[in-house]
Amino acid sequence: MRLISDKSIIGRDRRIVLFRLEENDSPAETVCLLSGIFSQPCAVVKTPIGEHRLPAGVCGNIDLMKKSLEEVKILSIEIGEGKGKTDVTFTVDYSLGDLTCTGPLEYDFYSLLIGYGLNFSL
Repeated sequence: MRLISDKSIIGRDRRIVLFRLEENDSPAETVCLLSGIFSQPCAVVKTPIGEHRLPAGVCGNIDLMKKSLEEVKILSIEIGEGKGKTDVTFTVDYSLGDLTCTGPLEYDFYSLLIGYGLNFSL
């Protein structure tokens, strides 16, 4: 992945960090790695016909995820905590090949991504 931007929305105390997935980055594998961040991950898959929620058991298993989504035209996948409140969400945009990280202003997305096996460059 390549870092594209890191910006703050000052009025809302939020931060958005944008990465571009490269050729060797698998969007499904990226979602699976990110699911490890959450205690009960939940992924919402957006397709041309609507939104579909993937259960936690599918989110963290690359083989199940690929099998579940193999014939689906995916626009994006948003992943976050499935139970309770979460301040952090991730969205993988399949058409643009982007990973958008959204969270509190002081959140350290860089260390988090590296800790879960997602490497990036500038």
